[in-house]
Amino acid sequence: MLDSNVSRKDHLIDGAKAHLDPLLVPAGFRFVLEDEGTSSGGRFAQGAYVNGDWRLELHVRSVLGMVRLGRGDESVGIEPFLKAAGAGRDARFPWTDGASMQAFADLASDLERYCGDFIAMRAEAFDAIAVEAKTIENEPPRLP
Repeated sequence: MLDSNVSRKDHLIDGAKAHLDPLLVPAGFRFVLEDEGTSSGGRFAQGAYVNGDWRLELHVRSVLGMVRLGRGDESVGIEPFLKAAGAGRDARFPWTDGASMQAFADLASDLERYCGDFIAMRAEAFDAIAVEAKTIENEPPRLP
């Protein structure tokens, strides 16, 4: 959880720079802070790593929460994408212990291990996984 004295914007920028820049900037992505403020859910910040029409969207409230991968007008959540890419139980994000910076480190690890087609902008390979991920994302939740 975030310290109440740390802004969501600063948390997003600090986590991105420390853990995601080393992986994404060399591949041509740049970080853009897109919005920050307060909504019905509380304070938030959102930004994206962008390279042409490729995007990694990041949303922060008390911790790094929603993450989406996409290109063009299409995007898919990181969790179904990791499932479709074969991560299974080896995915580290979003299963953090509540340590907010750890979420960025876990995301970077998963991106490096399972999202190489996204990082390298290999459209055909990325799209094939994204189509399967969309199917997973749109499945109704299963009861235990």
